[in-house]
Amino acid sequence: MIKRIFVYGKVTDTFFRLFIRQNAKRLGINGFAKNVEDHVEAVFEGESSKVNEMIEVCKQGPPGAKVENVKVEDLSNYTGTFDDFEILR
Repeated sequence: MIKRIFVYGKVTDTFFRLFIRQNAKRLGINGFAKNVEDHVEAVFEGESSKVNEMIEVCKQGPPGAKVENVKVEDLSNYTGTFDDFEILR
């Protein structure tokens, strides 16, 4: 399964991308996270249950973040794209 999420709220300058990478590695998820203007975009590829768990983790966020909204898109046409989890700039 592969999903793209957009996380809105107070999510930049809160170590949100590092938080995402740490949890993605823990769950065995590949993909990326990056800051985009006033939100964070991430792509998660892995087992369905793990990707869904990762999305729920992102809804909470790290200490200091205030997640207001999470938009999720299905990208099932792009499976097998990632070898690891990266933080992009």
